[in-house]
Amino acid sequence: MTTRLLRALAFSATVALGACSGAGGDGPAGSAGTAGSAGTAGSAGSGATGGPGSGGATGSGGARGSAGATGSAGATGSGGARGSAGATGSGGATGSGGATGGGSACAYQPPAEYIYARWPMPNPATSGLPNPASYTDNGDGTVTDNVTGLVWQKAVASTQAYAWCDAINYCATLTLAGRTWRLPTRIELLSLVDFTRTSPAIDTTAFPAVPGGKYHWTASPWVVSQLATKAQDAWIVNFYEGLTSNAGNRTSP
Repeated sequence: MTTRLLRALAFSATVALGACSGAGGDGPAGSAGTAGSAGTAGSAGSGATGGPGSGGATGSGGARGSAGATGSAGATGSGGARGSAGATGSGGATGSGGATGGGSACAYQPPAEYIYARWPMPNPATSGLPNPASYTDNGDGTVTDNVTGLVWQKAVASTQAYAWCDAINYCATLTLAGRTWRLPTRIELLSLVDFTRTSPAIDTTAFPAVPGGKYHWTASPWVVSQLATKAQDAWIVNFYEGLTSNAGNRTSP
């Protein structure tokens, strides 16, 4: 089985409710009425033979005391002011998408702006053609293509063998040089091919020790069938002679 390896392309472009109640007061007690004065006693009859003395005048009854005034009711306590509603909380930030699952279930589709070349296609420096290839070693494990402006992972070990989805995840989680990385599309990876040489067909000064006999994954799928039971392929590039193929089985490392 042919082993597919990958190169990774940098994608750099970062309330309370208050209440109070009033208690009703009792009125003062009424004062008692004054007692009536007693009647005066009758005077005794004079002489032995005199008629009986007249009876004393009956004393008038005492005046009835007036009832005490009824106490006024206490004022009703006013209700507490209603608390204002709390401010509506802002929605949480949208979480970033998780890493793509491995195996054949991976349904990755690269962004449309990376499918086609939006920059001059480099040509080998010795070919005499326009846009001669030129690279800058950034000294941090990355290489900048001075024609396309793309930044590449410099070294790829021959032991880096992945299935397609695992290759996508490897690049997405790579932290090399503090950059954000992704798996390159077919046209991006082909921009590194030097068709004037073989074994490997790439600039060996910029990219030393590239395993030329190995295929490298691209992020470009090749749809043979929409049926999951059918083969699901992707484009791959071989840097031995710069060959590209659409027969990369996504489930095979």
